Amino acid sequence: MNGRHAAKTLLPQGVRNRIRPVAYWMARNIVSAKRLAGATGVFPDFMIIGVQKGGTTFLYDLLVQHPDVRPARTKEIGFFDRFWGRGLGWYRANFPARGRAETWITGEATPDYIFTSGVAERIHAARPTGTRFIVLLRDPTRRAISHYFHAKRLGSEKLGIAEAFEAEARRVGADGGVAVMHPLSALTSAHCYSYVSRGFYARQLRTWFDLFGRENFYVETSERLFAHPLDVVREVYAFLGLADFRPPAVVPRNRGDYAVEVPAALTASIDRTFAGPTRQLETLLGRSLPWHQEHERENCDPA
Repeated sequence: MNGRHAAKTLLPQGVRNRIRPVAYWMARNIVSAKRLAGATGVFPDFMIIGVQKGGTTFLYDLLVQHPDVRPARTKEIGFFDRFWGRGLGWYRANFPARGRAETWITGEATPDYIFTSGVAERIHAARPTGTRFIVLLRDPTRRAISHYFHAKRLGSEKLGIAEAFEAEARRVGADGGVAVMHPLSALTSAHCYSYVSRGFYARQLRTWFDLFGRENFYVETSERLFAHPLDVVREVYAFLGLADFRPPAVVPRNRGDYAVEVPAALTASIDRTFAGPTRQLETLLGRSLPWHQEHERENCDPA
């Protein structure tokens, strides 16, 4: 067991939640010191841009097992949304430097990027030609519910599940810029409580496709990743121009359980919210999605 996982086992959740922002702040300042000392790395060759609670940590762990992939300082850097003010030099200091004769690649995975307004434009302005994008899309209803329980575990969510979903429009809209949790985390109400808002995938993807071109994106469902991880990661290797490889460790991470039963009426209501947007997403991607037909079967009235 490594030190990070040992700490998770030994420390209560509440203590970890208080320590985590400070630990991350210290790590970010180490990167700042590296930048001031003249250390800088490459701009990432790939970015996993979404979605939150969609398996991005699992996929990133698989990718960095490839012998020709070097990891960033941390999987989720959050530069283009939460830490933009630190500057592009700080961002590049999160990645290794590459010599002229070296051919390995590196990348990061920040699942907030696809959702946060203005991020695509910032990356477009800063990105050298060649950076590619990976997107995992999870059933938006299940993603929203999983997001809620994730917020409960982190301590940012105090409301019951029905109340939290009812309050989302206000929290993400008028109160979207309000700071949540520890100030060092740079997390806002819009980051933490955007349960349903994050699920309008077609609207978000169009912005990215228009800026970067559809050919620069690998888009897959989280459901297929967890069902067939080796197939998916090998497709991503090929998309990134890497040789075929079988990662030695294929173990999902960050899979949380629901702490209470989710009201069936709430699930059905969220399903109905996403029925039209999911059809739009299928049109955009030119393929059917596994959760669409499932929702229609679950929500139809008995004959």
